Amino acid sequence: PPSSSSSSSWSSRSSSASRSSLLRLVRVTFSKAPLEHQYFRPVVQVVCDGTLKVNTWRDGVQSPPVPTGASGKVEVNSPPLQGPLLLRLLHLDNQNKSVCLIRAGLDTMFMSPTMPTVKRLYVQDLDLAFAAIRRLPPDFFIDLIFTPVSGSSSSSFAIKSL
Repeated sequence: PPSSSSSSSWSSRSSSASRSSLLRLVRVTFSKAPLEHQYFRPVVQVVCDGTLKVNTWRDGVQSPPVPTGASGKVEVNSPPLQGPLLLRLLHLDNQNKSVCLIRAGLDTMFMSPTMPTVKRLYVQDLDLAFAAIRRLPPDFFIDLIFTPVSGSSSSSFAIKSL
């Protein structure tokens, strides 16, 4: 009957969601600061389950400005995240107004639940907001560094030494 096939389809979706890794985003690094501004003031936002879980500016993480063309990082230390994520990298201008440069979607289901994971995203992997293509060098990439929530101390050491 049609009802049984739809319920089995639903149960396989929910069981795959429960196998999703529970991870913490600890750091976002980028290869080169965007080209349009003299300095780049990065802000990281993460949406999970339709809720803004991370906003580094709101959470008091004020990364130092990064000169145009230089590499940089933002320490995130997110709450536990699981399932589909939307990550946004923003720039704060001199009036503290944010400009979205990059959006990226990913899922913790495809990451290790026991080992630190580095997910590298290149320009072609990103949803570039508005005219961001001219703001980013063609060889731009970001690294998203995740660690398991229930990781061992050796996993924590590996992340800190990156």
